[in-house]
This record gives sequence, C-alpha cells and structure tokens, in this order.
Amino acid sequence: MQSTPQAWEAAEIADPGVRVRFIDLPDIIRDWLSPHLSLDGARILDFGCGEGVTALGMALRHRPALVLGCDISREVEHCPDIARRQLGLDALPPHLILRHTQPGKLMPEALDLDLVYAWSVFEHVSQDIFDMMLRKLYRRLRPGGWLFIQIAPLYYSSQGSHMQSRIPEPWAHLRMQQNLFVDRLFRACPDRAEFNLLHGTYQTLNRVTVPALQSAVEAAGFEIVRTYTMMEDITPPAELLAVFREDVLRTHQVALLARKPPASDAAPEGEGAASV
Repeated sequence: MQSTPQAWEAAEIADPGVRVRFIDLPDIIRDWLSPHLSLDGARILDFGCGEGVTALGMALRHRPALVLGCDISREVEHCPDIARRQLGLDALPPHLILRHTQPGKLMPEALDLDLVYAWSVFEHVSQDIFDMMLRKLYRRLRPGGWLFIQIAPLYYSSQGSHMQSRIPEPWAHLRMQQNLFVDRLFRACPDRAEFNLLHGTYQTLNRVTVPALQSAVEAAGFEIVRTYTMMEDITPPAELLAVFREDVLRTHQVALLARKPPASDAAPEGEGAASV
C-alpha cells in the first residue's frame, strides 16, 4: 500500500542556501529539460548530490517516479535532518533514495534512467575516472535519456580555486606560487579542520575546461543538444593573458545538456557491461 504523502511548505524554509537548492536548482533543470522530457513519472539520478537537498526538491516538487542521489561524502546522511528542520517532514519521501558511494561507483538502483544531472560536481571528479564515469552514466541511461551538467566556477576563472571565502582576490590561484597560496589559505582559516577541508577541495580540482568537457561527453557517446556559458565582466591581468586565452580566463560557468541516442543501448567502444 502506498503511503500518504506528508504535508510540507516551502515558505517555511529558513535557510536561503537550502531554498536555492530545493527550489531554484530543480526548476532550472526542469526548464532545460522541458522541451525534451517531462519530469512527471521520470527516473532521475542526482550524481554528486551532496546533502541531497536538490534531489529532495525534485522528488517533492516535480512528480518523478524515482529520484536517486549518490555522493562520495557522508553529507547524504544530513538530508533527513534538513527535511525535518526546514520542511517539517518526519521522513524522506519513499521515491527518494540517497546513498553514500565510493569514487567511481554508482548505486545499483540507477538503471534505465531518464535523466542524470550533476550540479557543480564534475570539476571534482578525478581525472583518472572522469571519462569512465561519463561512460557509466551513458550506460545507466535508457536510449533517448538525458544528461545535464553544470559547473561553476570553472578552474581558470577568477574564483576557480573555490577558495573565494578565504582568498577573494581574482585569479589568486593562478598568479601566486602554489606553496604561498596554500600558506595564505592556512593563515586565513580559523582552524585546522576548515583548512584541511578547503585544501583537499582545492587539491582535487580537475581543471576541466568547456572544450574538454564537451569532448569528453561526446566521446562517451552522447549528442550535445545545448551548451550555455557565462562570461565574467572582468579583465584578466596581463600576466595571465600572456599565458592563457582570455575566454578561458573569463568563462565562469558552463551548463550542458546532452542526449543518449534513442536507438542506442550499447556502450561506446571499450566500455563493457562489467564496468557499471
């Protein structure tokens, strides 16, 4: 017997960050997909779901059949508490499943998906598994399924270090000697725990660019339908323009929508079923 949906009210959300992830991000993704796919009844994977707030918003606000969320951090375990404090929910909806996974792995329930989305995730995927993960997602999608990727900030943009909360100067990570940058970060953090967290984030950024992302998505077998980039209205310093292209330095964000060909149920060359 199907359980009765719990009442919830978005107006009760007190945390503005939760509000953005619960309302704005699912709606942006829905709007990108609306010419191609209805989320009503869809099977969806939030790849790199973090605390699962966007997945929760998808599950409660857009009537999918199933929303899965996976992340390599334990932040996924925070979602029930956030749902209780911000929405008054006693439990997560039954059609939302969140899992902690290991790098390079996907949850076994993620099969025959209509949509995979990744919001500010792929810049954190290690280079040695980047292409493999795209191929795995390709295999988990049904023929004609969709992939949505958003990345911001891109590594070579002015705040591409992801350290702007502690080192706000534009392009500091490209202009400073690396040991001096790390020392600056250490001195800016109030404690060792925050430094370790931020430093780990910075060290593992994969430096992907828009052309590299597009090439990797196409190499995995997808057809790119739409790409959007947001440029910063700021002039890079001459010392960086002597080394890097201006468009690379000023491109802050990319959003990309791609489709698995409708007639295809096979992986790209070199990707076998055992790798999923």
